[in-house]
Amino acid sequence: MIERVIKGLMDKGVLREPSEFEQVSNDPVEPRATRSLACDVLVVGLDPDRGRTSDGADWAVRAALLVELRLEGRIAVEGTGKKAMVSVVDPHALGDHELDRALRRLNKGRAAKVVREAGLLPRAEDLVGRLLGEGLLVEESSTRFGMLTKRRLVPAPTAGRQALLDRVHSTLRTGRAPDERTALLVAVLDELVPYRCFVAASDIKASRRAGEAVVAQTHEDYRVLIDAVRSAREKDDSGGDISAV
Repeated sequence: MIERVIKGLMDKGVLREPSEFEQVSNDPVEPRATRSLACDVLVVGLDPDRGRTSDGADWAVRAALLVELRLEGRIAVEGTGKKAMVSVVDPHALGDHELDRALRRLNKGRAAKVVREAGLLPRAEDLVGRLLGEGLLVEESSTRFGMLTKRRLVPAPTAGRQALLDRVHSTLRTGRAPDERTALLVAVLDELVPYRCFVAASDIKASRRAGEAVVAQTHEDYRVLIDAVRSAREKDDSGGDISAV
């Protein structure tokens, strides 16, 4: 009975056998030595006043995941704006939990709209949990009158937040990044993280101008991905149906 139901669904195209391209390899993958761009975005973008992830952190993480998958040659980008599409061209895992989850999500055997897929990729909270487990973030709490009143996320020294901030600030002072990963870090921060989270209030205006210059220097594919994720965020914030985009 069950077999007949499954066969009927497959005949109608509701279910199908995964193609060889889509099948996940069981080959062991070495853990990735390089920390993901999404982790760096999260650490730099922590809201220092509230001790938590910044507004829109989910979307910044998702943009960083897509950008890094493109950087690593795992996905190809076509189209622009809300019509931007991605397709997996290399399904091999990278050895990073969130990057590999995102890759599996996108691995459909066909191109998919970024604005539809972005909201289904790993969230900031997924990364927070892992970084807490690895000791790169510490959760502090305070009490008042014997009651828990506030929890704060604090980067541990091993998270390297200050070194990341130094690279970001240097780039924003000059308008030029020392390397591609720093340029992409600044590009995601510029579009999806409030500047007050990583720049002094007195420097925000000048830094924003420099950030725009850095974004303009990055490869078009990265700009397209970040712009599409921003569109998905705007649609989500307005209460619209992303699947209808």
